[in-house]
Amino acid sequence: NTAMTIDSDGRVGFNNPILFWGQLSNTSPFAPTANQFLSFRDDVDTASGWNSSNNYYVVPKAGYYEVHCMLLMNSQTNAGNLDFFISKNGVDNFIARGFTSAGASDYQPAVATVIQPLAANDQISIQSRSTVEIWGAVNSVNSADVSSLSIKFLG
Repeated sequence: NTAMTIDSDGRVGFNNPILFWGQLSNTSPFAPTANQFLSFRDDVDTASGWNSSNNYYVVPKAGYYEVHCMLLMNSQTNAGNLDFFISKNGVDNFIARGFTSAGASDYQPAVATVIQPLAANDQISIQSRSTVEIWGAVNSVNSADVSSLSIKFLG
């Protein structure tokens, strides 16, 4: 049941929210191949929608969703561009695009956010369009994970 609720202070919420949040599962620095679907850990996945075998999220219920992805370009050796799609139901069927450029030995975030009506069983994925290095999972005790994907059911 994902019915909306209102508490005694007038705050609106959901009984069982549909939320996904995951950090890029590859160890830093990670250079994907062009058109690769990126893998994210399912740190929060209230609807068990993440398919780690195929690297996409299966929408559990029709409605409006906010999809947000931030990838941190980590150009340790060469300058370049980081380009990615938020894709719906497969390769090159993109609903949003993130892009950034960075010089050698530089860091730059690429961000994309979209609110989209989705049907039950639609598949949401992050498709790399370039092969530059991305800062992914923690590779030292003092590093924080920085590249992540979040998907939220809005109603």
